[in-house]
Amino acid sequence: MTPEVRAERDELAVAERVLERVSEQLADERASAAPMPGQVGGRAVMPIPHREPDVGETTVRSWRDELINRSQHRPRAWTAP
Repeated sequence: MTPEVRAERDELAVAERVLERVSEQLADERASAAPMPGQVGGRAVMPIPHREPDVGETTVRSWRDELINRSQHRPRAWTAP
């Protein structure tokens, strides 16, 4: 193996380690930034994201639709008749 090929292989190995480390950091940041469900009236609810001035109606609608879909797929708690 020529020195140039060896040097390029070493650089590639370093770049792969950096990419892995950055990917792990991003995954950790996403996990910590995920909305945590709260409770209102004894029921689990997801918080509505704060609306920034530049957020369009399409984004707000997609958040609303996602919250509706989550609530429809969540099993209902059993209550006594």
